[in-house]
Amino acid sequence: MHQTLNALGLGSAYLAYANETTSGHRFHSVIMLSHRVRLAAQGADRDRYHHVMGWANLIVPGLEGLLELRNLHLDPFDPRNRAREVSPLGVLAAPDRRSLIVGDINSIGLGYPEPDWTQLPAHVRNGHLRPTREGEVSDREATELLARAGFLDASQPFEQETVATAAFGELDVPRRQDLILMSPALAPALVDYQVHLEPVERDLSDHGAVRADFDLSLLT
Repeated sequence: MHQTLNALGLGSAYLAYANETTSGHRFHSVIMLSHRVRLAAQGADRDRYHHVMGWANLIVPGLEGLLELRNLHLDPFDPRNRAREVSPLGVLAAPDRRSLIVGDINSIGLGYPEPDWTQLPAHVRNGHLRPTREGEVSDREATELLARAGFLDASQPFEQETVATAAFGELDVPRRQDLILMSPALAPALVDYQVHLEPVERDLSDHGAVRADFDLSLLT
C-alpha cells in the first residue's frame, strides 16, 4: 500500500481491514488522499458489512463543509444482506450533504442491460438474482435503495451505464457493479467519468478501474 502511495505521490493512505471469509481471504479496501486533502475523521465498519466499509470525512480546498466518502465492498452472496448493508447510507443524500459512495457494490448498476444469467453456473446464481418467485432477474435492490434516497450514478451523464466493469472471466457474466454514486449536492461538480480496463487486460484483476473527476468550482 505504501509503495503505491509513494509511487503515486499521494499524501496518506488508510487501510480498512476486512473480515476474513470462509475461504480464508480478506478483501481489504484502501482510501488514498492527496497532500491537499485534510481529514476530519476516518474509520472502518466491519460489524455491518460482509467485507468492510472504509470511510472518511474530508476537508477539501474550495469546498464549504465536508466531503463524506464511503468505500464499500458489499456481500457477494446474499442480495438481502446487500440491501441491509446500504440501508443506513441513504441519509448521506440529504440536500445539505456532499457525499460519495464508491466501490464494488456486487449489485448491478441501474441502466445496465439485464444479463443472460444462464451463462453463469447454477451454484453461484443466487448471489445475483432476486427471490426465486420473481424468476431469474438481477437483484438490484442495493442500488435501487440508494437511487431512491437520491444518489446519482456518475456513469449516467456520460451515457456509460452499459459499460461493464467486472466479471470478464470464463463462465462469468460481465456486468457493471463497480459504482461511483454522488449525492445531489455534489453532482453538479461532476465533469468526467471513465472505465479503464487495463487491469483486466493485464491480468491484474477481474475488475476494471472506474474514475470520476469533479470540479468543485462549479458548486455554488
